[in-house]
Amino acid sequence: MFGRFMFDVQTQALARRLEAFCLEIRANAGVSPRGLYGVVCCPAREPFAPAAAKHAVMRENKELRHPKTFIFDEIIMSHHLHPMKKFGLAFLALFAFATTTAHAQQGVTPLNPPQPVEGDGKVEVLEFFAYGCGHCANLEPSLEAWVKKLPADVKFTRVPSPARLMGIDSTVLYYSLEALGQLERLHGKIFIAAHRDKVILGSPAILNEWLEKNSVDPKKYEEVQKSFSVSSKVMRARKMMEDYKISSTPMFIVNGRFQVLEQATGGPAGLFANIDQLIVNARGATKPAAKPSGK
Repeated sequence: MFGRFMFDVQTQALARRLEAFCLEIRANAGVSPRGLYGVVCCPAREPFAPAAAKHAVMRENKELRHPKTFIFDEIIMSHHLHPMKKFGLAFLALFAFATTTAHAQQGVTPLNPPQPVEGDGKVEVLEFFAYGCGHCANLEPSLEAWVKKLPADVKFTRVPSPARLMGIDSTVLYYSLEALGQLERLHGKIFIAAHRDKVILGSPAILNEWLEKNSVDPKKYEEVQKSFSVSSKVMRARKMMEDYKISSTPMFIVNGRFQVLEQATGGPAGLFANIDQLIVNARGATKPAAKPSGK
């Protein structure tokens, strides 16, 4: 898309920021090495004015929606750059910003209307999945690793889909194992059994055999799946599918406001990058306002 950009930048601090920006895009924004590759060279004849640098940092942290926009403003306002250099750098910054913005939005859809979340100060991430879903099975190892690294202020919840893919009733199976205290141990194994080992878990008889082999009493399972608690959770999951407008799996919902579809993000890396950014945005939006002073 672009070759190598090399500019003689006279402002050292600005050049360092632009260089870091380009390298960040190349490394983290999902753009392949054949795409955008920016390099800024800086002989740096003049230091950046401390007051201007302080102002830029303040604006970056407090005012701008996108933390990289300040680069473009500094280029335009700089009195140290030749007009042609200023134009070239501004074009690079704008293109890079557009590239990262487009990538960040890929696979992300605002939920209309937004759904309420618990007011516990945590960012809520939901995964709608089905045990018979091939995409869900392929994603599960990466998802499990990502969930283990989530910070304490993020609450992750799985919601099984009532769609009987491969004949498996995911809602009943999921909530019954949860009630028996066996969900954490067997959740990943169900995907492996259904997709790798081709166990027909949609058949009640074969499911009971599989449960028994995995140290779960089939009789207790049959009892608990008919319980009021499990039935209530199954009904709630079905309602959530409607409320969150889930049309396919795996589908993620971030803080009741955004849908993130794994298949549209280019794979697990793009999926989790998008969710991580939405978590950051939601965290900032839900931060409580400062208490007024007592003066």
